[in-house]
Amino acid sequence: MGAEKQGCTILFLGPDPPPGSALCRIEWVPLLAWHSIDKSSIILNKIYKYFDSIVLSSPRAVKAVYKDAEKYNILDKIKNIGEKLQVYSIGPSTSAVAEGLLGWSSTIPPLYTVVELARLVSRSNASRVLGLRSPSANRALQEILLDNGKVYLEHYVYHTRVVSENIKKLNNNVFECIAVTSSSIARLVKRIGLRGEMLSIGPETTQTLTSIGLDPVCTAEEYTLRGVISCAEKYCKNKNY
Repeated sequence: MGAEKQGCTILFLGPDPPPGSALCRIEWVPLLAWHSIDKSSIILNKIYKYFDSIVLSSPRAVKAVYKDAEKYNILDKIKNIGEKLQVYSIGPSTSAVAEGLLGWSSTIPPLYTVVELARLVSRSNASRVLGLRSPSANRALQEILLDNGKVYLEHYVYHTRVVSENIKKLNNNVFECIAVTSSSIARLVKRIGLRGEMLSIGPETTQTLTSIGLDPVCTAEEYTLRGVISCAEKYCKNKNY
C-alpha cells in the first residue's frame, strides 16, 4: 500500500527552517535572512563585565554571537560569560541553542513572549541587564525593563534583511495556509499582498496580524516553530484533510 497523501500545504516565510509534519506539506520560502554583525562578540567580551544579566529573545542572537566568536577565535571567552552572568531566554528553543552552542544555562518565562520575558527579568534581582538583539527588534523588552527600574542596554549582534528574490518567487499570491512566525513577517505578508488562512506563532504576532486586518484562524498554544506546526495540523484536521 502506498503512503497516505499528506493534507494541506503550509507556507513558512521565516528565516529559520521549520520542523517537519506528518500531516501537512511544508513549503519554506524565507522572506527574511539574517547575518551576524562583525566584531559584535569582541565588543560583548569587553562590556559584559558591567552587567549582571543577559537577555536572549531569539536563537539567532545566540547563533550570531557564536559565529562571530568563532571567526575571531574568542569562543572560550564568550562561553565563560554564562558562568558569570544570569541568562534569561525567551523560550525553550532559544535556551537549547544557548546551552548547545555556548554552554549557557538560562531561565525561561512560563509563556514564550517578549513581554513575559521582560516581566520575568523585572521580577528578578537583576539590576543591570544586557540584551543581545537585532536593531529591528521590537521595543517592548526595553520599555518594560526601564519602566521597572532596570538599567538596560541593547547590544546588536545581528541584522535581518528582506530576501527580495524570494518575494518574486511568490508570484501566486494565494495560498492555502500561511505560517506567520513574527510581527515582521506579518507586516511583510500584508505589504506583499499574500492571501490565505493565517496561522500565528503567538499572541504578539496575532495582535499584529489583527491590527493589519489579517485575523489568524489559529494561534499556537506553544509559541515556537513546533507550536505553529501543531497549530497547522489541528487546522488541517478540522478541515478534514
